[in-house]
Amino acid sequence: MMARKPKHPEHRVEADRLMKDFLDLTVQIWTAEEEPELKTVAEETELSPEKIRKLLITAGERDKKIYYESQLAVKILSLYHQGKNTKQIQEVTGLSYTSIQGYLPHSKIIYSLDTLSTEAEWIRLYRARRKLFFCITTLACQINPNSCGGRS
Repeated sequence: MMARKPKHPEHRVEADRLMKDFLDLTVQIWTAEEEPELKTVAEETELSPEKIRKLLITAGERDKKIYYESQLAVKILSLYHQGKNTKQIQEVTGLSYTSIQGYLPHSKIIYSLDTLSTEAEWIRLYRARRKLFFCITTLACQINPNSCGGRS
């Protein structure tokens, strides 16, 4: 029996691209901070700290790097890489299913294009705000170089 032909095969390509952009932007915001904190980045991006953590863990798995690190995250990812399932990780850690899922990378990309369009809009808004901030900062430095710590 053959699988049904996808109705919109272009959605998969678009979803992959948007997820990559979303992960890249999350990492960019996180790594731009000198001492990043989930709460601060979450407030800036208007996402929950849990969502930021999961995106950083997902990006770390993709890039083979560690962007977010805590004792609990390291323990859960270590068990996950040993092949333990969520139930087994629950038994070892004593955490709920939902808590454990928050420390595991996304197993699939975000697949709903409606959801992605909201996230894509968030990315566009963040880039616009970042560009506006840069313009205002540059202008302020030109008007009053002392307010920029000598930068112009």
